[in-house]
Amino acid sequence: MPDALKETRQAVCYIDDRAHLELLADEFIFPITTRDERFKLRFHMRPYQPHEVKRFYDEMIPRRKRRTAQQMTVETPDYTEANAFVLDHFICMDGVTLPDGSDPTVEQQRTWLEENPDFLTRIFREGYDTVGTRDEPEEPTAAKAVLVFGRQDYRIPSEFTLYSPERCTDETVRVGHVLSRLTQADRHQYDRAVKVIENARRREVHTEANWDVVEGIYDSRIRSLEGALYDGHPCTETSKAEWRKVVPFCMKVYVTAQAFVEVELGNG
Repeated sequence: MPDALKETRQAVCYIDDRAHLELLADEFIFPITTRDERFKLRFHMRPYQPHEVKRFYDEMIPRRKRRTAQQMTVETPDYTEANAFVLDHFICMDGVTLPDGSDPTVEQQRTWLEENPDFLTRIFREGYDTVGTRDEPEEPTAAKAVLVFGRQDYRIPSEFTLYSPERCTDETVRVGHVLSRLTQADRHQYDRAVKVIENARRREVHTEANWDVVEGIYDSRIRSLEGALYDGHPCTETSKAEWRKVVPFCMKVYVTAQAFVEVELGNG
């Protein structure tokens, strides 16, 4: 079948009018607004393998450098590798035109991105890497923290924005991650995997992580997903050996970190 006739598997699909994430989507469409908020561009991007992001993910964490005995400066991360990653996974973009009103070719679009690396960085930071909840935290209803005993699992919410070609609108896709009870051994493993490194000679503090370990904790504890599909089917515990392989790596990192926050009061 010619490529032009193949149907693209969309990342956003609907069940009972609720937006779900299809993990086996052929592309993700990230809506990115220009800095002046006048225009919204839609970037069609390919899925990725975890190792492609792991090799530069440490570089995305800002470094702190001591300026004086009392002051630290935060240095801008090096986005070189992230920008190259975005170009490698770029398919095309919508919402743009040439001065004569014609549509730019994909090569012209790529050339424009190369000349505007700020957009490459934003596609990664506001697209691939933005998987946290955007809702404002709820005000506590009790005067004291509530301890939870005998908890068997954790539900960690995540959400991000994708463009839906089916409904021609931006959708906030919410995915709940249900993980089995985390242990003290998991905590020790996580703490050893994520290290804060202080270089006294360079007066610099930065973070390094063994992302294989972090991903391994997620893979071993995840039970099911709510709001996500694998080839059109629910992501249940019985099929997790398949779908957990394609859960985006950035999502796994966020959820694992949030799970340990839950453990602090969840008697994990």
